[in-house]
This record gives sequence, C-alpha cells and structure tokens, in this order.
Amino acid sequence: MDLPSSPKARLNLHVPEARPIAAEDGVLMMDMSFRLIASDRGAGAILTDINRRNGSAESLPLELIEALRGTDLQHLSRFRIRLHGERQVYGCRAFLLESRLRTFTNPMISVYFQKVSSPGDAIRKVSIECGLTPREEEILAGVSVGLTSKELAERLKISPNTVKAFVRLIMIKMGVTTRSGIVGKLLAYGNGENSDGR
Repeated sequence: MDLPSSPKARLNLHVPEARPIAAEDGVLMMDMSFRLIASDRGAGAILTDINRRNGSAESLPLELIEALRGTDLQHLSRFRIRLHGERQVYGCRAFLLESRLRTFTNPMISVYFQKVSSPGDAIRKVSIECGLTPREEEILAGVSVGLTSKELAERLKISPNTVKAFVRLIMIKMGVTTRSGIVGKLLAYGNGENSDGR
C-alpha cells in the first residue's frame, strides 16, 4: 500500500488558502540580527499593510529595525514606536526574550503590534453593535467631542429637544444613563473592549 508523501495528505487535512486579513494586533519573533523567525497571521497582515505603504519588499520595516538598533536591550520593554501602514497606524512594543532551555541559548526579540484606534472607529463599532441609525451616529459623534445639545442642534439644523430625544435613545441602546456613560463606553470600545467590558 502506497502512502501519500505529504503529511497533510496522509492526515487528509484541508488547509484553506491564506487570505489577507485585517488585523487588530499581531506578534512576531526575530533573532538578535533582526531576522524574522516567526509571526502570527495578525503580524503578517500588519507587515503587509506597512510594507505596501513603504513600497518595500522587506519582511520587517526598516524604520522598526533602525529604531531597535538604537535601543539599549536592557531597556527594551520601554520601546515604543508607531508605524504607518497603507490603511492603518500601528503601535509597536518590543521585548527581550531569554530562553529557559539549554537548547536555545541565544536571546530573541518579540515585537507586539496593535492597531491604533481612532474615535471614528469606536463610534462605528458602537453604532453597529447597538444598532444606531445614521442620525443617532451623527449625534453620538457630537457627544463624543463634548458638543452640547444646543451646539448639535445648530450643526444638524434640528431643535435642541430633538437632539435630547436622540441622546436618550442612544443611552437606552448603549445601556448607559448619562452623557459621561456614553463617552466612557466609547473609550472602552477604543481600547478594544466589547459591550461587556471584556
């Protein structure tokens, strides 16, 4: 009986083709020469976005490598940099990993990427999750920047009482009781939490 040569074929696994994904965050590891060792799919998508903007074929952005070269490894946990992709901006942190096993003696660098959320991102997330109408989303955007009911009414060409009615509907849909509760929930969404605060 002939066995298929590929381990995937022997196990009869279906491996879907890798598709580009939009990533909120990602992790990669590199050696001390700044060569990429491993990355998760999120980091792969983020690097693709960053490299598209820079027009570079390099796996790791030159800006990241130069910043790491200029950092004292003893203080690597303080490392922070922002990298701009074609579609997003990413915050980047780095950590020095030292092996606990005798088989791996060389230290490695781990890099964590996280998409920097804008207030507009949080408003869109809340709007979708809470089922806000386009007009309620407009009101939410105004509340998020501290506009009063009167100021919102003037901008949207509606009465202040109509604005107040919309704000009450937004509070009900978001499960909060005050304007500051609305802003607090937007901040939570901006920090990557969902409606349950997780």
